[in-house]
Amino acid sequence: MKVYIKTYGCQMNKYTSSIVESKLEKLGYIKTNDEKEADLIIVNTCSVRSHAENRALGRLKTLSGLKKRNPELMIGIIGCMAKRLGDELFSIVPSLDFVIGPNDIGNIDEIIKKAKEERQIEISSTCLRYEPPIQSEISSYIPVSFGCSNFCSYCVVPFLWGRLRSRKKDDIIKEVGMLLENGVVEITLLGQDITSYGKDLNDGVFLSDILESCARLGVGRIRFITSHPKGMDDKIIQVVSENKNICPHFHLPLQSGSNRILSLMRRDYTIEYYYELVEKIRKKVPESSITTDLIIGFPTETKEEFEETLKAMEEIMFDAAFLFKYSQREGTSASYIKEELKEQDKIERLNEAISLANKVSRMRNEMLVGKTLDILVEGKNPKDNSSLFGKTATDKTVIFKGEEELAGKIVPVFIEGFSTYTLKGRLCPER
Repeated sequence: MKVYIKTYGCQMNKYTSSIVESKLEKLGYIKTNDEKEADLIIVNTCSVRSHAENRALGRLKTLSGLKKRNPELMIGIIGCMAKRLGDELFSIVPSLDFVIGPNDIGNIDEIIKKAKEERQIEISSTCLRYEPPIQSEISSYIPVSFGCSNFCSYCVVPFLWGRLRSRKKDDIIKEVGMLLENGVVEITLLGQDITSYGKDLNDGVFLSDILESCARLGVGRIRFITSHPKGMDDKIIQVVSENKNICPHFHLPLQSGSNRILSLMRRDYTIEYYYELVEKIRKKVPESSITTDLIIGFPTETKEEFEETLKAMEEIMFDAAFLFKYSQREGTSASYIKEELKEQDKIERLNEAISLANKVSRMRNEMLVGKTLDILVEGKNPKDNSSLFGKTATDKTVIFKGEEELAGKIVPVFIEGFSTYTLKGRLCPER
């Protein structure tokens, strides 16, 4: 039996897909990249923005056509959209056999067995229970927490994943050890609000402690995401500065450059605080990169407030900025704020912000030309098999010539050129 898994959304979804894959292996399923030969199709979904949901639904409807040729084919949807829409999905996609929420995937093996007899829906669990999946890729993920207790006014994560639930340190370290035994070189620690890790446990263990413990275990590279600016404390910054195997990449979603909009978003910090945080990081970790998320066209955002966001982008000079047009999410407090901005105005603002973000990214990348950087080689360049690609510690993609056998190794590369999203270089002799 073969299973095809399509994953949309964040790194946490990639991790939950690996849980599903490991579970199904025990049922005798083999993963395939060709949906046409699959006996089981699973789509792991995201609900952060309507665009992500529309993509997943479009894909599901296309995949449903395969049931005409193979009536025994089973199709299921898991993740955030499964939780948000529930049994409504059976009407939207009539060919569905099961719907499973993000905290229910630990039971997917049992649910699939039952779904062979009748449709199944499981979206009620408030805590994800699972066995750590087998991961042996060069770069793998480990969640240190699930859920979020911030309730930003635009965000559905707390409603779909629940409040913050931190994992015990011993369980995290045990999973890190498993990955090291499997040859994993880079581990990304995950949490929808990772900087709040431990605040619900009352055992005095926080993110800085987890990072330091992982560093001491000898992990080649350690990353962590997603940070909330208000939770980025001095201890975390200090630990990053003191450990060379903790990547000096800080992803800090700003969301807006306007204090009024930040207040409406319930972000619990000001633009002045954010500037001070960036200054602190760059002073303590000079080689760091700082990336961000920004929402354009939040309800009642004025032209002047949008320009405040552009000003922040220019002054902070993010290494990369991920920009999104505001997407109303049902049930969030922001969904009750009357939208006054026309859709075309949102699009125009978004395009202007993207243009600026690309300009700044190019400027940041140009500053790296002439430097030799350590690159973790991930494999052949998907766009050009004659070259390799890899990542800097600061999460920049680098393209260079080399042998495929270098995959999984950290090698020095001299940077010769750049574009908006990538660096180009040549392999150096080992230093």
